[in-house]
Amino acid sequence: KAIQLGEMLYRAFDTENHTPTNWLDIEKAKNPESSKLKSETNICFACLGSLTMEFTRLAQITQEPKYYDAVARITRLLDRTQDTTRIPGLWPTMVNARTEEFNASRFFSVGALADSTYEYFPKMHALLGGLDPVYRKLYTDSAAKIDEYLLFRPQLEDEQLSAHLLFCGDVHASQPDKPSLDPQMQHLTCFVGGMFALAGRLFSSPADVALGEKLTKGCIYAYAAMPTGIGPEVFSTLACADRAAC
Repeated sequence: KAIQLGEMLYRAFDTENHTPTNWLDIEKAKNPESSKLKSETNICFACLGSLTMEFTRLAQITQEPKYYDAVARITRLLDRTQDTTRIPGLWPTMVNARTEEFNASRFFSVGALADSTYEYFPKMHALLGGLDPVYRKLYTDSAAKIDEYLLFRPQLEDEQLSAHLLFCGDVHASQPDKPSLDPQMQHLTCFVGGMFALAGRLFSSPADVALGEKLTKGCIYAYAAMPTGIGPEVFSTLACADRAAC
């Protein structure tokens, strides 16, 4: 079944530059000669880069290298474009896969439309046993910018509590070199604490582990603050001017 599913999804990469399509018509995909696929001019970043682990693991199990080749091409594309965006180091939530130009969109997030591509960088490093250094590079460069632009300390009634947690917001880069923070936290972004913690252990970075702990405490706080005990899907807060004082 894994091979059948992998073969079907593999058809999504049958475009002129081998970037996957956003959607796949199953019936047409059964006969790839009947309808040639076009690469996307507007595809979410998560859609582009979130098949890496699945295809890599399928290649390992089946010893069929074509599955890894399909996603490795995308990884090389991400590597080439990482420093070409409005916030070098990060990719916007929507990209043009057809032209392979990722500098048009001004919205950056690690929440919806982007989350799992970032999540997979340290996990791919672990899955491959560190044999391809590109995944560590993709994580390290993007994590530094997430820390610089997206992470913030929220204003809370309990200032002492505020010092021990972080949220991860969104950023608008309307003007180059002047990103502005939108202190809106998504539930989907709660994975980022685990990403920092895992990468911190993989790459021997205590600072990343500490960031992961504060981010996880931020999501725990969001749950505890709600009458239902369930964290909100999206919520906005006031950001402190900096993390040292509020």
